[in-house]
Amino acid sequence: MRGALLDFIADFASWESVNDPSFLRVARTLTSAANSGLNAGTSEAPLVVDPFAGGGAIPLEAIRIGADAFASDLNPVAVLLERIVLEYIPKYGDRLASAIRTWGLWVEEEAKRDLAEFYPAEKGETPIAYLWARVVRCEGPGCGADIPLLRSLWLAKRGKASVAFKLVPDAKKKRVALEIGEAGRSVGSGTVSKGTATCPVCSFATPRDSVRRQLREKLGGSADARLVAVVATRAGTTGRHFRVPTKRDLDAATAANTALRVLGESTHNRLPPVPTERIPHEKVWKNNPIRVHLYGMATWGSLFAPRQALALATISRLIATIPSRIDGGPSEPLGRAVQAVLACALDREAEHLSSLCRWNPSGQKLQATFGRQALPMLWDFCEANPFGGSVGAWANMIDCVMTPFAAASLTGGSAHCERASATQHPLPDDSAAAIVTDPPYYDSVPYAALADFFYVWLKRTLGESQPDLFPEELTPKDDECVVDEAKDKDAAWFQRTMTKALTEARRIVMPNGIGVVVFAHKSTAGWEAQLQAMIDAGWTITASWPIDTEMGTRLRAQGAAALASSIHLVCRPREDDRGTLRDDVGTWRTVVSELPKRIHEWMPRLAAEGVVGADAIFACLGPALEIFSRYSRVEKASGEPVALKEYLEQVWAAVAREAL
Repeated sequence: MRGALLDFIADFASWESVNDPSFLRVARTLTSAANSGLNAGTSEAPLVVDPFAGGGAIPLEAIRIGADAFASDLNPVAVLLERIVLEYIPKYGDRLASAIRTWGLWVEEEAKRDLAEFYPAEKGETPIAYLWARVVRCEGPGCGADIPLLRSLWLAKRGKASVAFKLVPDAKKKRVALEIGEAGRSVGSGTVSKGTATCPVCSFATPRDSVRRQLREKLGGSADARLVAVVATRAGTTGRHFRVPTKRDLDAATAANTALRVLGESTHNRLPPVPTERIPHEKVWKNNPIRVHLYGMATWGSLFAPRQALALATISRLIATIPSRIDGGPSEPLGRAVQAVLACALDREAEHLSSLCRWNPSGQKLQATFGRQALPMLWDFCEANPFGGSVGAWANMIDCVMTPFAAASLTGGSAHCERASATQHPLPDDSAAAIVTDPPYYDSVPYAALADFFYVWLKRTLGESQPDLFPEELTPKDDECVVDEAKDKDAAWFQRTMTKALTEARRIVMPNGIGVVVFAHKSTAGWEAQLQAMIDAGWTITASWPIDTEMGTRLRAQGAAALASSIHLVCRPREDDRGTLRDDVGTWRTVVSELPKRIHEWMPRLAAEGVVGADAIFACLGPALEIFSRYSRVEKASGEPVALKEYLEQVWAAVAREAL
């Protein structure tokens, strides 16, 4: 029976089966039967709780297989996503999908009418992207030429049909002209490397600190960046066409700048239409993933060039009016649901319409802001045409937000979403059958700081219809459970906070319930903090399974403290049948003597299933820690308590011996 169940789970996990009605029907039957068997024939659906729910993927899978779900998160951006996926889509289904298409098209038509003059097209072509270069002045003796900052001269890498810029320096005019033409195998270097700008006129290298200073004085330099190329499609032809900008292109960009200044004198939802909230950077430290403030980009609005900001502010204003336009007026819940989904489309548009988007010459397309979970400086950037029909177009954003409907419409259970801290959970004692959660990974991602990029636009768009989510200037960070040097949150702080959260999780789960904690961090410090928190919170870890949940090619995985697989730590409350926390004491000799046998049993099984490398090492943690975590503490013969770190050293040594 166990083998048959595991085979079913494996088949159900295939992408081809996730929405298959027969698989969903069997899964719901199994969920009901298991819950009835464990809880004296109850007919109620089991409750699955995720206190770090993020975008709601875990609760969504719970309600798809017939459980009920409670999703909560401290971050308001995450809670909005949860409401859409877990409440709005299951409730309204096709009605909501149809309304999103209708009102998404209305937004496009209205915005296109308001912004048409700023996106001119030559006869027979449609601009899909504009390529810009920030500009600094050469500090070479007697030079002073304007240097367009270009990482690369390539525009299209496509064999014999490759296209690139050609630099044409003009010493008299102190300027560098750019020509566009077919390129051979050899194309020169760009004008900037590692932050140092090399002048094509005099060859002087303006150092990084000077480049930073100049851009800082210009608040990042996107407002006076130089338009260097227009990418377009042409009727009757395939592929991309590259051309130098015309006077009409340049005049349109200037007009957009003027229109933005006029718009800036108004307010929207009692806020400036373009975000003025400051990018948090209390401290600068080595691994800070947000670097733009070093170049003068001090507010979230400064990440957007004038035409980009104008387009986003226009779309935001239109979406904000939707509830009052739908039959039933502002009190119609469907109107708020449509508005919420379209606000997510706006956030997706913002990710494709910032001055941190780049042009990919190999794919000949725009690459969005978050290629990885960071905001680094970008010298030259790509601006999408939101009405160009290519990457970054509004129509594509609507298609993107329709993606969850396929899975979220096929639900069997119900869900409730709430903004709450995992350290103060609102549910009562012993109310959940399972805690399944993917908590923050130690110091891997500054979730709240990066979420501000989206929060500031959501606040302007949804501030009146979803006031409970957007009362603060920015997302809350003081209680966020991450290691953050900017907030003086060290490993000890993370461990204490995670212990509080997991203690709350154990409080609300039934004594015979189960917990699954997902973790994927390569540093031993991260693992020690997470595992110690689980043990201190009163959980016994019984197994660990590496499961492929991430794309190996994602930039965050390349050289980052992340595993190829996410390790799922299975645990049980260390409680008796009455729910009282047991206070069992283990002896060091007993624990250490059991360890080699457990590792010897486990590693061949992992190898047979293709789990190797770091994933195999960390997958041994579950069975190894079951020995240690079944006790409230482990003591040596002298009565001295054994620290988890000391036990983990024994685990790593046992794994190494078994591997040899």
